[in-house]
Amino acid sequence: MADAPARNSAAPTAARPVAALLRAGRARHREGRLAEAQALYQQVLALDRAQPDALILLGLIHYERGRLAHALARFDEAVAAAPARADAHNSRGLALLRLGRLDDAVAALRQALSLRPAYAEAQFNLGNALRLKGEVAAACAAYRAALAENPDFVAAHNNLGSLLTETGEAAAAVPHLERVVALRPPTAETLNNLGAALLAAGRLEEAEARLGEALALRPDFTPALVNLGRVRQALGRPEAAVESLEHAVRLKPDDGETRLLLGRLLCRLDRFEAAVDHLQAASLARPRDAAAHYALGRALEETLALTAAARAFSRA
Repeated sequence: MADAPARNSAAPTAARPVAALLRAGRARHREGRLAEAQALYQQVLALDRAQPDALILLGLIHYERGRLAHALARFDEAVAAAPARADAHNSRGLALLRLGRLDDAVAALRQALSLRPAYAEAQFNLGNALRLKGEVAAACAAYRAALAENPDFVAAHNNLGSLLTETGEAAAAVPHLERVVALRPPTAETLNNLGAALLAAGRLEEAEARLGEALALRPDFTPALVNLGRVRQALGRPEAAVESLEHAVRLKPDDGETRLLLGRLLCRLDRFEAAVDHLQAASLARPRDAAAHYALGRALEETLALTAAARAFSRA
């Protein structure tokens, strides 16, 4: 009689199918085949309900699909199953950040960093959370910590550079934004960010060149058109500035800020009737903006529309 098969040696252990399913799920996930990846992760959880990798990966699929409450639930389960996993806390912090629960997000991300101090992604996410909380210095420190771990972290360079530009440190921002366009193929957005920083740093010719590159990629990219208008105005070429701003207004006629900028520039060129049209639109778009009403009043005065000017001044 033939020997019975050695069942224990031939049958896979529980760990083997889990590992194989996770490998297959990750491969589908990388390929963007999310439904297939999700099904594979769920098979893992049918074998081991507390398997942390499957919980985290399934949560990431929910996150990528915008199902944030579902994502957070899976990340909570991952943290409960593996409280020493820094990536579980980081993923949880990311979901909390997207849900607007900023204090909870900061706490989760700091927990991730307490478990793995050299964790560039968690530092970056912490920087984003702190930025939204208005803690600018702490956000910059977090972005710099991320870059200390990964000097080629494009998103960290971009966010740090943008934040420094917004807070009046454009000269410090420029190297980070230059690094962005050096590390990745430039886009209209990244070239515009660099152009805006160069403008704020007073490097006007370089700013004009970068903004021109942005518009070569996307001729109708209104932020670059507006910044190009600002640069040309600063370079003493007001007619060229008007051309850029008028193009931007044609694309986004309800943009009150651009209308105000263009209206003021037209006033400086003594083109008051054209200015009135833009300043009226700016006042309608920004009814609480005293500067828009005041600029409209001044333009109306110049056209001798004194009653309308008085009304505009009364709203300023």
